[in-house]
Amino acid sequence: MFSEPSATSDVVLLVEDKPIHVNKAVLSLVSPVFAAMFELDFKEKYAAEIPLPDKRYEDFIEFLLCLYPNTVKDVDQNNIDIVLPLADEYQVESVMRRSEEMIVHSVKLNHKTLSAKELANFLLISDKYSLKKSLLEVTKLVAKRPYIELIQIEEFNELNSAVKFDVLKQRLESFEKSALTVLCEVKKLSDGATNVKLKNCDVHSTRCELFSCCERCVQIVSPSLDSILSSYKQEETVLKETLKYFSKSPHDSGEYFGYNFNLYSVHRSFVNI
Repeated sequence: MFSEPSATSDVVLLVEDKPIHVNKAVLSLVSPVFAAMFELDFKEKYAAEIPLPDKRYEDFIEFLLCLYPNTVKDVDQNNIDIVLPLADEYQVESVMRRSEEMIVHSVKLNHKTLSAKELANFLLISDKYSLKKSLLEVTKLVAKRPYIELIQIEEFNELNSAVKFDVLKQRLESFEKSALTVLCEVKKLSDGATNVKLKNCDVHSTRCELFSCCERCVQIVSPSLDSILSSYKQEETVLKETLKYFSKSPHDSGEYFGYNFNLYSVHRSFVNI
């Protein structure tokens, strides 16, 4: 489209020594940088050809396709890393806004399928180009991913400290909320607030302080505890982290419902808290 002169083109941009035929008025309308270049007393004002060093030809064509009114190509995951930096450099607000809208739409629609790397990249460019709305949305989603997974991603490590802190703060808040929810429900069991009958235990016919140490009693109570835990549809990794907090006990831990967990450790957790 831009490789040959058209009825409306009136200036040539040289990128990698290749001509790109464009219209001054169109570029000036969407970009204050181009407007200043063509309208103020810069040398480019009267030049028939304007070289743009340090640009890639294919990238600039993609950028123009996204901003020209007769094409308005979509900004998507395949071209955002190309288009957004140029839109920021030339202050093309319409493309910046569409880039942000694409990120927000992607994380809301595809939050279950986006990889941690894709999310980290969205977070990085949202912060770098001051896309506040997408930064907020992506941060909430990234905060649900395991930190050990995030720190292995280059884009996450390139983030500034303030963004990393916000991610970890939200993750900690989520973890604490989940932990407190589970603790409260477990405490009801441990304190005898529920009517779980221990009739199958020959030693403890009623609740006492020792029932949480009795393997048979714990086996009877654990299905009720399993039901409570499964009712909270949390991220599996968050739940595992929560249960790890309970796993340390002066007694041998039992393998109940797939997690290293016993009621004695829960009871001790409350004493320690």
